[in-house]
Amino acid sequence: MRGIKVRRDFLNYVLHHYEFKDRVAVWVINFIKSHPTLIQSVRFVETSGIKKSLRISTKETGRPSLILNKGPLVISDGETIFHELRFNLDELFLLEFNFEYDDDKYLEMMHRERKRLDIVTREDLLRQIDDALDIQDQERFHALTMELKLLEEKSR
Repeated sequence: MRGIKVRRDFLNYVLHHYEFKDRVAVWVINFIKSHPTLIQSVRFVETSGIKKSLRISTKETGRPSLILNKGPLVISDGETIFHELRFNLDELFLLEFNFEYDDDKYLEMMHRERKRLDIVTREDLLRQIDDALDIQDQERFHALTMELKLLEEKSR
């Protein structure tokens, strides 16, 4: 799917253009981009009001490298975050990057994700999920159910 390739390309861009204080941040980004289920579950949008979000900060910001918000729980230990992602591969989560300066590619990526979410309605997703089930397209079914989860989280 094109969305997955775009997300993976963006994460490669981040890895090649930015430095991180914590080696585990690089490890987590590589894990996200290389795992097929996890790359489908990630979205680059603003994280306010969403129950599960991961914030990764570059070295220059002076902020903690990794922060995972999971409901009321805040986790800053990189290895715990890695294991949380590893054991919850199909759980939808938002990924927010903190860069020292605005990054045009990141802004474009967030805009793309927001635009995609605004176009899709719940009914459309349910119809598309049914179609994917009818033709037994597991990859499409999984991607669409992730979109539905995000849409439902956003509307709460």
